[in-house]
Amino acid sequence: MGWLPRPAKPFRVPVPTVMSLSIALAIHGGFGGCASKEKPDTVSRSGVRTTDRSRSTTEAPAPVTINQPMLQQQTVFARAGVLSLGSVPYDSLALPLVSPDGMHIATQAGAAPTWPTAQAEQEAEVPAATRLQVYRLDRREGIVDQERRSPELIATLAEPCLLGRSCDNEGFLVESPREDGSRWIGKASWLDGAITWLVNDGHVNAFASLGEQGRLAWSRRAVDGSNFDLAVRSLGAEWTIESLGDDWLFPTFAAGGDGLFVFNLNVGNLELRYGLSSSAVSFRQAMQRFNVASESTPFTAYQASNGTTTSLDPLLTQREQIVFFHPAIGRMAVWRPLSPSGQRAVYLNSRSIAALVDHDELAFVSTEKELLRQNMFKARERIGMVAGTHIVRPTTLAAWPYVLMQPRAGQIHFLAMRLAPYDPSEATGGR
Repeated sequence: MGWLPRPAKPFRVPVPTVMSLSIALAIHGGFGGCASKEKPDTVSRSGVRTTDRSRSTTEAPAPVTINQPMLQQQTVFARAGVLSLGSVPYDSLALPLVSPDGMHIATQAGAAPTWPTAQAEQEAEVPAATRLQVYRLDRREGIVDQERRSPELIATLAEPCLLGRSCDNEGFLVESPREDGSRWIGKASWLDGAITWLVNDGHVNAFASLGEQGRLAWSRRAVDGSNFDLAVRSLGAEWTIESLGDDWLFPTFAAGGDGLFVFNLNVGNLELRYGLSSSAVSFRQAMQRFNVASESTPFTAYQASNGTTTSLDPLLTQREQIVFFHPAIGRMAVWRPLSPSGQRAVYLNSRSIAALVDHDELAFVSTEKELLRQNMFKARERIGMVAGTHIVRPTTLAAWPYVLMQPRAGQIHFLAMRLAPYDPSEATGGR
């Protein structure tokens, strides 16, 4: 799905002034093969911009503060090593998927699908001019950037499909709008692009997400229907919560557990719901709710799902949380429904468009100007990592555990990134 929201009527809310850190992070050319000489931009002082016509039902939240010290406060001050991995084409709508081992990329190229097609509306078309491709990255150690091979094209999928929202070690999800108006869900192999169809029952099946042990959750409606049910396949059983005039959209499994998050849209009110994926009864009994925005549309939910990490996250696997773009206040947010009261909702940088939480208290936060390392509960404890727009994905590679995606015109550039402790004595002419 697309990740940068479309501009719309601005909605402004008061925000606290943010003070830039006095220590600038250096990107050292001698660390891990990094050759970049870019310096991070200064964090600006600005109000919040929003990009959808929905509005919050409450005043803008201030950053949450808790009476706990950071586990290691110095980890905010980290040094980043980056390594160029090359570029692949993409359609400027759907961000590529990165395999959990960081070796493969699935990208949507060619002509971007229409918005009705991307959002599984009744006017959806077969995306005949859209192509899905699989690339292998050169992740060899101990070579300079000039010797690294460009990403290798492994396969171009034969079926006209859209790139899905989720992947695992075996492959990545795809969605296939059909001539009869139905929509299928499949999984394509990282090795050769071969598709195994997971859901092809004649309904419109969309917005699917993978979970542990073969779990699958998606939105489903009749071809001539207007509203989406929630469908879940869990441990060999399948269950549904039928629409009662509302829509169940963009389900996402919690990392490493039985938890399931899903957006619910009902008469313009957009909520996040959380429950257990084992059965409809278990989901309803454990259900928690978080109100996101009023005056919402399906596009608001589409926008809210932007910027999330929906691969099976190899980091922080026991945390019940969802990271999403808050459409009413124009920034990334984190909801932890099982945390103590007062610590469940966390709101990140006022200009954030994507985020990866890889620690109980720390997150990588993407803005259009730079990638930040931020203490989630202490807004002023943050530092710039890399200049420019970079979206972070986690991998299981120990040496270079993060992959950065840098969107460009018609292509995505990839970098590997790793962190090292920051030594203040290395700073030159501190700021």
